[in-house]
Amino acid sequence: MRKPYILFLIISIIGLVSCGISQLNSNSINHPNAKTGFAIYLLASDSRPQQLPLLSHLVLEQDPLLAADDIMYYHKATHEIELTTTGYEIIHNLQVPVHGKAFAICIDGQPIYTGAFWADYSSVSYDGIIINTTQVIKGNPVIQVSLGYPDSTYFHGTDPRSDPRIFQALEAVGKLK
Repeated sequence: MRKPYILFLIISIIGLVSCGISQLNSNSINHPNAKTGFAIYLLASDSRPQQLPLLSHLVLEQDPLLAADDIMYYHKATHEIELTTTGYEIIHNLQVPVHGKAFAICIDGQPIYTGAFWADYSSVSYDGIIINTTQVIKGNPVIQVSLGYPDSTYFHGTDPRSDPRIFQALEAVGKLK
């Protein structure tokens, strides 16, 4: 009598796992509301930056947090982003916990690299890409995509912020300086 029960249990577990994978893929980066061009997305799950999954498995929020319309210019040499009034309000109102808030820089809805929004008051270190939200002020609405602390060595000599796809997308809409 136990064998049919165990077989039913195994089949049920396989079915649930399959449904979960199907749901993950349907909510993944190829959603119908993905904007074209440059965008910064928050992750749909509240993943801590230190636990970011592989780029191919990211689940992004439905809509980007910031898109090209929310920025005035992206400065190629310094990776500073001058924000519009709307962009400033979005970043100014973003709630960032002490362990950071994970994001993905995307082109046409496809992640190029991940990072974390960070705050000066955090004593937690993060060895990745960060955007410090506490430094943006209304009179100077600029955020900088920076290397984290202690030294961001996991890039193996390649800085993902300089990916040519990012510069091409921004240049195509007149936002690259």
